[in-house]
Amino acid sequence: MKKIVILHLLCISAFSGFSQSLYEPEEQISFAKEDRPLKYYVAQADLWWNELQKDLKNEKSWYNYYRANRNAQGTANWSTDFVKEGPNLMLGKDIVKVMGEQIPDSFTYNFVRGSTAAVYPGEGKYLLKAYQMNPDFPGLLATVATYATSTHNLALRQEANKKWFKKREFPISLMNYAYNTLQSVAENGVLLTQHDNDTYPVWMLQDAKNMRTDILVINIDFLLFDGYRDTIFKQLNIPPFLLEKIDVNEYETNWENVVQHFLFHYKGDRPIHIGLTVSEKWYQPFIDDLEVGGLTRTFKTQPDCNIKLFERELILDYLKADLEFTTLLPRIREMNTGYLLFFDEIYDQLNLKNKQFVQEVAHKIISNNEILKKKEYYESRFH
Repeated sequence: MKKIVILHLLCISAFSGFSQSLYEPEEQISFAKEDRPLKYYVAQADLWWNELQKDLKNEKSWYNYYRANRNAQGTANWSTDFVKEGPNLMLGKDIVKVMGEQIPDSFTYNFVRGSTAAVYPGEGKYLLKAYQMNPDFPGLLATVATYATSTHNLALRQEANKKWFKKREFPISLMNYAYNTLQSVAENGVLLTQHDNDTYPVWMLQDAKNMRTDILVINIDFLLFDGYRDTIFKQLNIPPFLLEKIDVNEYETNWENVVQHFLFHYKGDRPIHIGLTVSEKWYQPFIDDLEVGGLTRTFKTQPDCNIKLFERELILDYLKADLEFTTLLPRIREMNTGYLLFFDEIYDQLNLKNKQFVQEVAHKIISNNEILKKKEYYESRFH
């Protein structure tokens, strides 16, 4: 078992942001970095809207108002109906329209207009203009990395991730999880991921630390963008796929369809790995054909790969401490449940010392997750 912690990163929001004011406007941080309820973001949108009424040219108020709305929509699973939760909630495109009337030449307008389209690059010129105007603005590099990925601009993604890495924004737990995920993938493999916290740290390790650059990492969210999907499918010799024209609030249907199309039609030699953070329902028809390999599922693991990962490749000692104080802790603990699947595969092959280590770590993971599939099984397995 590898015992060296390779990175020492601290989240910039680690010691801030735990207050949840419903009465005072607070600086808004991406909901990917925090775990706050919808009502908090709705209240903050109201508060920042009231601030805007005092000065419609105030860029700080516009950014925080936009950020509160985006956080609210993300917390509401990206439904457009989130606007019904409060009187001052707006969709991103509508905020951009009003901002364009008030501060059209500002950094904030260019950044917000360039980032509301998520992985779709149509408004990229505005994002790049904002990047030139203020490259150190918090949160900007994440959006630039997103835009660079969706347009297959590897040089720009590497540039953004190298700058982002130096900011030391990600908790060490996320970076270790990312490292362990990369180590779980076979040589020249393809890794499917789903969320921010299981994807961006992986890309950062590839771009900033030159780790496992042989792996093609695909966040399935990007496969919903025609231009990105067409290029990836052509690269992997997968037949083209047209998404159904469905209501924007039913985008999960397209996730399921595109992932299953990918897995059914891929016939190449590069081993396919699915991160344990990816929802099983997207690849349910293939679940019986997949084996756990480290922090991934794959169609065929190498002999003894899991025991080798445990003994020599993965960083695991950090799981014993669980000392980080970060707004991301609930999400990190949820991600860590994937280790239970990995431990289950190797437990019978371990010596007594390593079994005791697994018991201790598994107990922490189980106790930190009230809602856990197969909880009774794991409690018995690692008793």
